[in-house]
Amino acid sequence: MAVRLVARASTGTRTIDIRDHAAVAVLAEPEAGGVFEVIRRFGGPVVAANVAAASGLALGRVMERIDALVSIGLVRAIRPRAPRKVFAYEATCSRIVVTYDSRSTEESRLVLQL
Repeated sequence: MAVRLVARASTGTRTIDIRDHAAVAVLAEPEAGGVFEVIRRFGGPVVAANVAAASGLALGRVMERIDALVSIGLVRAIRPRAPRKVFAYEATCSRIVVTYDSRSTEESRLVLQL
């Protein structure tokens, strides 16, 4: 089954402070960033199976990354509605901005790691 990505951006920018350790841990995972980008590019609600097909990741890995993205507010879960019988997911923003204190060696190091 081919999955088509449509580049319709969600609205808004999400600002994440580098001191938000939970968010930084999720953003540091390349797979999480890839899953976020796939969901964002769909431009609307998308089921996890379609994210897995588009990303080339196993469904279980995709669900782990989606759960992490939901936990930090970059993705929202949408309850099943007819005819869809499973949850769908949607990006809550079109871009992510990480704020930090450029005078802090530790914060600068963390940003470079991202």
